[in-house]
Amino acid sequence: MANLDSELFVIVFGIVVWVLEFAWDNQYWFHLATLGVPAGGSILLAVASVLQLRPDDRVTLSHGVFLSTLGVMFYLSLYWLVQGAVTATPLGRRLVVNYSLTRADVTEISHKVVSCIEGLLSCLAGAIVVLYSCSRDPLRASHFVSEAYAWFSISYFFCDLWMQYKVFSEDKIEEALLTRNLMHLADPLTPRAYIRGPPFLYYCRADPLTVIHHLVLGSFVSRMIVYLRGSHGDCLFGFLYLMELSTPFVSLRGIYRRLRMRYSRAYLANVLAMMVTFFICRVVSLPYVCLVYYNVIHMPYFKGVQSLPNDCKLVVTLMLVPQLVWFYKMVRGYLRLSREAEARRGQLAALETKVCRHQPIAVHCQTKGV
Repeated sequence: MANLDSELFVIVFGIVVWVLEFAWDNQYWFHLATLGVPAGGSILLAVASVLQLRPDDRVTLSHGVFLSTLGVMFYLSLYWLVQGAVTATPLGRRLVVNYSLTRADVTEISHKVVSCIEGLLSCLAGAIVVLYSCSRDPLRASHFVSEAYAWFSISYFFCDLWMQYKVFSEDKIEEALLTRNLMHLADPLTPRAYIRGPPFLYYCRADPLTVIHHLVLGSFVSRMIVYLRGSHGDCLFGFLYLMELSTPFVSLRGIYRRLRMRYSRAYLANVLAMMVTFFICRVVSLPYVCLVYYNVIHMPYFKGVQSLPNDCKLVVTLMLVPQLVWFYKMVRGYLRLSREAEARRGQLAALETKVCRHQPIAVHCQTKGV
């Protein structure tokens, strides 16, 4: 047994030494490890800290602050990790060169990857809460995941607001570089001196709807799940987490756009899926949650809406109005994009036909599909 233990120790020690040597020889892996450890460690530590709870346990204030701190570490480390993977690894560098990505492109792609992962985590938390609570007592049954993820995701809304500001800032810097014929400084693989972007207050004035949306969700709605729900259960609050089901499609749309794939069929299919999930999870879900609640208490729908406290009506309105505005913009953008994509395909087909007519060999045109 002693010999077996010593052999296992030698094997593990050898693997650790090999990994360290590989990371040192390939500095980009060492760079990614310094970001991947806090990103992976924070989410694992958060999960480990809540697995010891029973389903109906409440999350204490100190535990909640601990989860929020881990959330900040996770989302920011993940954001910088994606940026490092794009700019430091050989695969990422090829991606930058093949798609002619700028710093603004890399910044938004990093932001969208983080948003996509947060949406998946939110849907996972919502599915756990809804499946557990709604199948028991929709008004009283609770699950610790509801509070735990509320504390963890509080940090996301503020981190996401900062990441959106960084994307806005890089876009403005790129516009300034373009006017001065300094676009080589927009290359993410080219070192550049520090260039100051617009201040955060300028971004707040440019996109107040997004700022208000993040502040409301990050400050009030999350606190409502933690503190203001009283003795109510988590069935209804679980649907709030499921609203993020459309986020991965929204994020993929931004990534496709930065990769110059705006008129591809994959982009159009993704936008259509985004519209469907957005309408179901962000527009229909709020009235549906109210319907579930009023059916449980045996109250007519419109009478129940009128009986809601004014602060609840205000919160629902602040949550629903931006969703309606964004959905309207999505539909209008999809219709315009479909027309542009169809016109673009027609122009390419006409150009291809014109080229083939001047070819001396007809077989060449047949291979083109003309």
